[in-house]
Amino acid sequence: MSIDTSEMHGNSANPQLLADAERWYVRLKAPDCRPEEREAFERWRAVPEHAAAFASTEAMWRSLGSLADRTEMELLTQQVFSDTSHRPPPMARRMFIAASVATDVAGGVVFYTVERAEPTVTYATGAGERKSFDLTDGSVLTLNVATEVEIRFSDRGRQVTLRRGEAIFKVAHDKTRPFKVATADGEVVALGTQFQVRNDDARVIVTLLEGSIAVNRPTLHQRAVLTPGEQLRFVTGETAIDRRNIDTDVISSWSTGRLRFRGTPLVDVLAEVNRYSTPQIRVDEPALRDTPINGAFAIGDSESVADALAVLLNLHVSHRDDRSIVLSHQ
Repeated sequence: MSIDTSEMHGNSANPQLLADAERWYVRLKAPDCRPEEREAFERWRAVPEHAAAFASTEAMWRSLGSLADRTEMELLTQQVFSDTSHRPPPMARRMFIAASVATDVAGGVVFYTVERAEPTVTYATGAGERKSFDLTDGSVLTLNVATEVEIRFSDRGRQVTLRRGEAIFKVAHDKTRPFKVATADGEVVALGTQFQVRNDDARVIVTLLEGSIAVNRPTLHQRAVLTPGEQLRFVTGETAIDRRNIDTDVISSWSTGRLRFRGTPLVDVLAEVNRYSTPQIRVDEPALRDTPINGAFAIGDSESVADALAVLLNLHVSHRDDRSIVLSHQ
């Protein structure tokens, strides 16, 4: 008689979540599981659906009784870790093992199917937050405000989904595992490079900072290869693409904690500054909206930005009841 582990989990659970839960379960039992991995697990389990999937996985393994602790299972786990030892650090030490089990109770025969993949991990920032994360492949992920990214790595590829917001990806070179970032419309493919992607509602902006990337929109049969300093802008579902050369220091300056502007129209300066602060700055002088602005401002400090613009443009600063900051000639 065969036991189907999907039935043991129950039919209502998400198969992907169950697969992630099984990988976590096996990894947490490994003797070299590190504290940071356990912290990553706790973050993952904080989501109610993830916690339910992990509880289901624990129940499944308990139902196997002594079978779960058989010598063959331990030897299999150690073998898989040995098989990954040829990979350069830290990949060899951070590989997660998923073992899905089918057993013939009458004959006592156990068959193992091993998949080397890491659990899906979600990184996010709230309003006013900016954070950087070291990924398990050696890449670095930097998130701008109100951003959510889903990461799923395996020995065959590195898949990232930018749900919302803006992020800079500094990709560790690995020609055997393409690094792909999916957005609301298409994906960015990179090998050893640094680029920035912004996904706001229906608009996607891709900027290449270093190296080379390809932007694919398969549903529209479009593909574009960028060189450093190039940027693509497009709207979901629309064929039009705006391709331009930009100042990479300006476009990525948010990652340094300061916003830099070089000949940037005032209207664009205010739109960017207002992303990072609750007090919104408004200029009640339409004729000034295209005035070029040069300067660097601390992120989140609307008062200082308003004072600097008032001096530069010879305007008066006033505060309104709605907490907005208004610049005008009066």
